[in-house]
Formats: sequence, C-alpha cells, structure tokens
Amino acid sequence: MKPLVALQALRVAGLPDPIYLPVIETEEGVMASFLEYQVDRRHKSPEWHKKNARAISLLIQYASATRGMFSKHIDMFRSFSESLVYGTVGVNGEDETGLWWRPT
Repeated sequence: MKPLVALQALRVAGLPDPIYLPVIETEEGVMASFLEYQVDRRHKSPEWHKKNARAISLLIQYASATRGMFSKHIDMFRSFSESLVYGTVGVNGEDETGLWWRPT
C-alpha cells in the first residue's frame, strides 16, 4: 500500500486553534513519529511541511519495494538518494523495485 498523505486539522495542547499539517498514514496507521516531528516544527511554511511529507512517503515506498535487497541501511539510503535523481529504471529498461520512477 502506498502511504497516504493528507492535510489534517490537529488540536495541539496549549494552542487555541487547530493547526493544519500533512499526516502520513500507512497500513499500520498514522505515522506518529513523523506527526510529532511536524508539530514540533509547526512554524515552518506549508510548503516545507508538504515537501517533508512527500520525502518521507517516497522513502517508505522505496524501503518497502527494496525490502531484503540491502544488507546495510546505509546502502538502502544511498540507493534511495540515487533513485530520486536517476530514477529506478535500469539501462536495460527493467525496474527491479517496481516503482518506475523517472529521473528528475
């Protein structure tokens, strides 16, 4: 399942009005650690929050698609960052991740 990113109104203790932030939901439910991170940085711009949510969503998709392909987390992160730039399709036209990301 692709993570769902949705803008939600959130009530934060000590604030009179709700704040609107992107929330990421996976098969396991709302990603609480990311939500806390976003709330702690609630004064950042809406665009900043949107870009953060997109980046984490892509990372979740990539980690899921490549599960078992890397023996070290650092190798997965390196491959993820390369895939963001160069895409996931190899020179042979195949994509072992199944993501079919295009180069940026």
